[in-house]
Amino acid sequence: MRHYLEGERLLIEFFSKFARLEYALKRAGFLENHQERVRVDWNGFADSIRPQFERALQSDEDLKASVEFIENDPPRKLVLSSSPHESPLASCQVV
Repeated sequence: MRHYLEGERLLIEFFSKFARLEYALKRAGFLENHQERVRVDWNGFADSIRPQFERALQSDEDLKASVEFIENDPPRKLVLSSSPHESPLASCQVV
């Protein structure tokens, strides 16, 4: 049970920090309009920190290992296929 509670605590901590990061990026102007909804411009943010990130990547072994992990096993997205003959949920695929 203790292991479960620790995992739950880490999950809540991650989402809390991620939500704060998203809010801060929006307040800093990293915005894009997507179907009348404001979303974080992750590409714009990445471009703005690229030089500092590249320098950190040269000297931080933990960061380097994290980047290699993400590049070797990237997160998947759920996307809708273009098939008009299936329900939207049935036409979702993981890429």
